[in-house]
Amino acid sequence: MIPQLRDWHGRYATTGLTIVGVHSPEFFWEKPHDKVVEATGRLGIAYPVVQDNDLAIWNRWGVRAWPTTV
Repeated sequence: MIPQLRDWHGRYATTGLTIVGVHSPEFFWEKPHDKVVEATGRLGIAYPVVQDNDLAIWNRWGVRAWPTTV
């Protein structure tokens, strides 16, 4: 999923497509901001990523499993 999103971001960001990642941590050690920054750098993610530590976005969208695309 991430490779495809990276590709779309690279190809279509200049045409108006906006991709926003939402990091909803499954485990407590996935919550620190520096872990998210490290992971996005390691994975080559250049699109914005929102940190959803309290799972507010997760619950609002009715997400049931990791990973999810909406």
